[in-house]
Order: sequence, then structure tokens, then C-alpha cells
Amino acid sequence: MYFKSIETLKIKAAVGKVTARKGRKSIDNKEKNPWYMTTIYVLSKWFFNSFYFYFFPFCLMYLPLMKVLYEKRA
Repeated sequence: MYFKSIETLKIKAAVGKVTARKGRKSIDNKEKNPWYMTTIYVLSKWFFNSFYFYFFPFCLMYLPLMKVLYEKRA
């Protein structure tokens, strides 16, 4: 945002369009991303999205409650 706001910067014309990200499935990265690294990435992403992001906060609230209830019962 800051770089786009400076119109008089001389180096801005020399830089041109900057592409800073290549996708995981792009053809340029086919040789750089072997199948096992892709599998590790997909499993890690699945774990984070399904368990850690959604269920972990619930567990942090639920488990102490169960501990208190169990101690109260005994």
C-alpha cells in the first residue's frame, strides 16, 4: 500500500509487477514439491483446520469442567 502511494519514486518504474507467490499446484513447482511433501502439507492443513481451529478451544473449555465435576462427585 505504501509503495503504491509514492508516485514519484524512481525505482518504482524499474521494479514493474512483483509476483511474490507461486501456488503449491503450479507447474513451475512440480519438481520442487514431491508427493510426500504435498501429503504432509495436506495432512497438516487438515489437522489444523478440523481439530486445532474448531475443536481445541472447545476442549480447553470442556476438560476443566469435567475435571471439576469428577472431583466434586468423588
